[in-house]
Amino acid sequence: MSTESTELNNKSIETEISNDIYMYIQGPDKGDKPWTCLECHKKFSRKDHIENHVMGQHLNYRPYKCTICRKKFVRHDDLKRHEEIHQNDKPFKCLTCGERFKRNDGLTSHKKIHEVTIPYVCPDCNKGFKRICNLRSHKGRGTCEPVKTRC
Repeated sequence: MSTESTELNNKSIETEISNDIYMYIQGPDKGDKPWTCLECHKKFSRKDHIENHVMGQHLNYRPYKCTICRKKFVRHDDLKRHEEIHQNDKPFKCLTCGERFKRNDGLTSHKKIHEVTIPYVCPDCNKGFKRICNLRSHKGRGTCEPVKTRC
């Protein structure tokens, strides 16, 4: 296949995907998240966010592929961010314990383990967590026992 016909084929696919996206979108409506996905009813604040959601989640259109692990992405920026995990460089260092991270968001999340406050508490057993993901995981296991109260 020639380069010219490949480019035409890619343009044709992109046009078809672009047309298909709008079968999944409702909006804009009023409010903080005016765009709604008609397939899963998830709401979005920006049009480009719902377009990316539809392409990746419902149309499975992910044109950007990692050359190392073959994982695919909707956006080029997401591919570039992902590619960082394949590098050995960990430039972000925790000043409290010295642990190093590949990305700044990993360091930011890690820093919470050094905080004294426990912002997330299970309403069933009163167990505290520093990260909401840990509370969600705890609740998902269904192993907590309700707090016993005295009469």
